[in-house]
Amino acid sequence: MGKSTEAYVIAAQEQALQTRLLRATVFREDVDRMCRMCGKVAESVGHLASGCSVLAGKEYRRRHDRMGLRVYWELCRANDIKCAPNWYEEVPDTVRAKADCSVEIWWDRSVQTTKALKHNRPDRCGGGGSDAEPMDAGGLCCAMGQECRGERGGEYHQIWRLGTGSKESPSRGD
Repeated sequence: MGKSTEAYVIAAQEQALQTRLLRATVFREDVDRMCRMCGKVAESVGHLASGCSVLAGKEYRRRHDRMGLRVYWELCRANDIKCAPNWYEEVPDTVRAKADCSVEIWWDRSVQTTKALKHNRPDRCGGGGSDAEPMDAGGLCCAMGQECRGERGGEYHQIWRLGTGSKESPSRGD
């Protein structure tokens, strides 16, 4: 990563990018605080990174899928599952399994549950049987110390704890 790219990333992590909210509150400039893309909420780094409804339709999905592709590729490599030599050349399958079928890696696939959930498409399901754990990439913002406000709202734990408090395997059908 180049020095200018690294500086930009660090500025974003520190909430120090020149957003309208920063200009209005820190620099005390007379500017409209509202997001210039959607016009609905104050324009902050967090809003632009994960909350703007205008960007959500295309840019978030593209960024999410690129990040997910790298994770998918790394999981394939770690589990000795056939994959492309470079992560950016990978073309994911809906289900890719190890030769002995001990591990499955899913891509863009719904998880069927006995309880109706608004969001039933985890970003990754690794392992097999009752050891499979769903993962939501939206949780990455929490790791950076930001408040998680994604529309999925951490509902994935319900996929595995369906009323009894114990882990259950989802149905494997689509």
